[in-house]
Amino acid sequence: MSKTILTDKDYNYFYKSILFGKIDEPISVSTKRAYRDLCRTIDGFSKNWNHDVILNNALESLNKRINVLISQSIKKQEDFDKWHKECCDELIKQFGNQKFYYGQAQKWINMSLKYLSMINHKKVEKNYEFFHIPIDNYIIDITGLKISVAWSRITNYNEYLDWQKKFRSKYLGNPLDNEFKLWLKEAMKIQ
Repeated sequence: MSKTILTDKDYNYFYKSILFGKIDEPISVSTKRAYRDLCRTIDGFSKNWNHDVILNNALESLNKRINVLISQSIKKQEDFDKWHKECCDELIKQFGNQKFYYGQAQKWINMSLKYLSMINHKKVEKNYEFFHIPIDNYIIDITGLKISVAWSRITNYNEYLDWQKKFRSKYLGNPLDNEFKLWLKEAMKIQ
């Protein structure tokens, strides 16, 4: 029996390509993949006559904002929080009359950054410690940190940001690292 010539790097590339697609465009594939994590929560959007234009403009805006973020070196949490709120506000604005909430915007942004980290951590590592975690049902259930509405219907950015601060207080260390482990633990229980 002969040994394989494939390496861990080969396997990682294979898995990333299956999950994300063309990973040589990491920001674009991250934002598109992240959109799939929240699109089911946007009531009536698939029937919106302007769906494609809205989605493409939102993707373009998010890609640009992430490019700006990764070109910077964030020095403190407040700077990232400011960038994040501005990014959420821009996404909400892109949706115009289509209902789109902070809860949906945070999920899109936070999952995009999480996926980007998974595809090419070098791109985000200098700012990684400041990233927010994606709020969803798994993470709410496993942390016991409640929110006043369904995660996708958060309308108040300060409520969202307070939840992030509570998570950081409860789980010391890197927030996305903690979320990764907690989310996976919860997902494995449910299967």
